[in-house]
Amino acid sequence: MPIAHSTFKVSELAAALKQKFLGEATDNEAAVNQLFGSGVECEILVPYKNWQTGKVRISLEFCPDTPPQPQTPPASYPQPSGVNPDLSLDEIRRMRAENP
Repeated sequence: MPIAHSTFKVSELAAALKQKFLGEATDNEAAVNQLFGSGVECEILVPYKNWQTGKVRISLEFCPDTPPQPQTPPASYPQPSGVNPDLSLDEIRRMRAENP
C-alpha cells in the first residue's frame, strides 16, 4: 500500500509502514500489529547497571516546524468590570479571604 500522493493522513503512513514490515509474509501480521500497537516485550542493558525490562513500540508523532502561538482573545472581547487580569489566582483568593 504505497502512498501515491504528497498529502496524507498519519494513519495512511502507519498502514504503509506496517505493509513494508509485513512484506509478503502474512504470518507476521500479529507481531507487526503488536509492534505498532501495545508494543513488544524486550530488555535493554542500561549502562553501568542491569537489564531493564519494557516494551518497544513504533508510533508516529507530528511535530510542527513552529511552536503553536498562544491564543489571545480579540480586543473586542469584553472584560468583566472590576477584574485585574494581572492578579494571580493566589492573590485573588487572598483578597477574597480578607473581604468575605
